[in-house]
Amino acid sequence: MRKLAFLFLSVFISAAAMAQVTTSSINGTVTDEQGQPLIGATLKAVHLPTGTIYAISTLKTGKYTLNGMRVGGPYEIECSYIGYNSEKITDVHLTVGEEATFNFKLKESTQTMDEVVVV
Repeated sequence: MRKLAFLFLSVFISAAAMAQVTTSSINGTVTDEQGQPLIGATLKAVHLPTGTIYAISTLKTGKYTLNGMRVGGPYEIECSYIGYNSEKITDVHLTVGEEATFNFKLKESTQTMDEVVVV
């Protein structure tokens, strides 16, 4: 009986240790000036001390989530979309288990594009 209790306790402690969160995440929504979601906007977060890059595109709702990010910072987060001006947030610091929210409202660019080449 004692061995069974010890085994159960060992398994429980091991499972609890593996369930600990050691990363952070960011999420949010990307819209245009009228509040319409921008599908496929690109978000790039760079952990400046290490150069680690996290990137994702928005869903059809304009939402995004970047999971498994290093804690600490500073981070530089940039949002871009073809035909719109990019926006950047700097000096972002994340804590363990934090889910930070950063929403972007992009403005249409006044620059004209001659051509787009997709490789």
